[in-house]
Amino acid sequence: MDLYCYEGVVVRWKDGDTVVVEIDRGYDDRSVKTYRLARIDCPETHGARASEAGRLATAFVEERMPSGTKLLVRSVKTATGKERATLGRYVAELYLRDVNVSDMLVENGHAAYVTFG
Repeated sequence: MDLYCYEGVVVRWKDGDTVVVEIDRGYDDRSVKTYRLARIDCPETHGARASEAGRLATAFVEERMPSGTKLLVRSVKTATGKERATLGRYVAELYLRDVNVSDMLVENGHAAYVTFG
């Protein structure tokens, strides 16, 4: 499995498990991508299934990793390269210093580990 690591900066959080990041691929090659955190699922923040738990998960990540926070982004390859074609999100493990953000959310009660098919 090919994995790629990039330095990134948080642009904004869409919800507890989805973030927009500006990626630095080196040589002044930057792009903005939306990433779905690998291995976890947070309660919903938007739409008909929105919940207070979803809003709390989003607030948790926004407080700890506001816009401008530097992260390490490690891509997770899927069959299509993205989570689902309809959502257009890439899947990644994010690290704040040496801490995995997915694990941080689970350990603080804001997400559950899941296996996507």
